[in-house]
Amino acid sequence: KKEEITKFFNENIADLKDIVSLDKIFNPKWINSTYKMTTIQGEIIEKIGKIKGDLAVITDLKLDSDFELQVKDKYLQTFDFSLAMAEKTRLETLKKAINVQKSEQQDEEPEKKENKEEPQQVTHTVENITPIKPEKIYYKEFWVKGTKQQLMALGDYLKANNIIYGGIEKCQSQIA
Repeated sequence: KKEEITKFFNENIADLKDIVSLDKIFNPKWINSTYKMTTIQGEIIEKIGKIKGDLAVITDLKLDSDFELQVKDKYLQTFDFSLAMAEKTRLETLKKAINVQKSEQQDEEPEKKENKEEPQQVTHTVENITPIKPEKIYYKEFWVKGTKQQLMALGDYLKANNIIYGGIEKCQSQIA
């Protein structure tokens, strides 16, 4: 059964074959004899589609080239879009802090030339940089019920507005 799963995965992974292996998305339940191959194939297609979609969103963010690679790397390590976006925020905050530090250094340099004092060596480490306080983030849990198209449109809206989201488990009787 695993050989059949591997064959199906390899036939469908397409352009992601070099960066996503079956082992990274493999579900041990797939080996159970009661787990139908059609269900497994649907799950594989869904996971591949989600990975492609999330990587496309990261690309669409038009990040610095270094940031894009690092954010994609974080995503491919975890397959968690919210962790990838947290990495993006961390990198942008760090870059801003470094730019502020450089700007302050440049403002100080003309004063040193005027004073004609012997220059002092100043070393800056990441610990010395005061981080810029990021905008306050709020969390809200909710569930939605709608058609497939409505839910896809909602997902597109959330992605387009860089809103990090994830699923919550609810009892089927509560949702109905």
